Amino acid sequence: MTGYSSFHLLQVVLFAVFLLYGHFLGVHLMELQGKIGSIYLSSILQMLCNDKKTGVLRVWCKQLEVKIYLNDGIIVYAVSSEKIYRLGYLLLQSGIITSDVLKECLRISRHRKQAIGKTMVEQGCITLENLEQFMKAKVQQTLYNLFTWKKGLFEYTDKKLNLGGHIVTRLNTIELVLEASRRADEKADLLNRQSPLTDIVSNDHEK
Repeated sequence: MTGYSSFHLLQVVLFAVFLLYGHFLGVHLMELQGKIGSIYLSSILQMLCNDKKTGVLRVWCKQLEVKIYLNDGIIVYAVSSEKIYRLGYLLLQSGIITSDVLKECLRISRHRKQAIGKTMVEQGCITLENLEQFMKAKVQQTLYNLFTWKKGLFEYTDKKLNLGGHIVTRLNTIELVLEASRRADEKADLLNRQSPLTDIVSNDHEK
C-alpha cells in the first residue's frame, strides 16, 4: 500500500464501513447521480464494486464525457470524448499505425458498423494481443485522467451491457481507484510545489 496517501486509505476504510451498514439495512444501489465534489469518484466506484453492480457510470463536464462500464463490480470498458484517450490515437502516437492506416480503418469501421479495434485486427494492422494491451492501457489512462477532474456531474444506471465487437478488460476496481488517487495526489503535490516558484518569477517579471 506504500505510495498511497493516508487520506485515500482512510477514505477506503470509512466507505467500507458505510457499505456494510447499508447492506445491513438492505440498501441496494440502482441509480445514483450528483456532483463531483459532494461525493468522491473513488467512493462511487468502490460502492459499485462492493455491490457487484452491472451498468454504466457516466461522468461529464461541459463538452467532456467519460463512460465507465462495469460487470459484476469489475471495470470492463471505458470511453472518453477526449481524442487523446481513444484507441486509434494511442496506436498512432505509439507508432504502431500510420495516419493513413487509421483513416482507412475508421472508414471500414463506419461502413461495417463495428469497433475500430476489431477492424484493425481483421485488416492485419495489429495483433489481437496488441489490441488487448492497448485497450487495457486506454481504459486505465481514461480513468487516471478522470480522477484529476475538479468538478463535473455523474450518473450511474443499472443496465445490461451491450459491448458486442469491443475488446473488454477486467480491471480490479479497488486497485485502479487507489492508483488513480495516488497519481492525482502526486500531480496536485507537484503543482503546489511549482506554484511558489511561478509566483516569484511572475512578481520578478512585473518589476
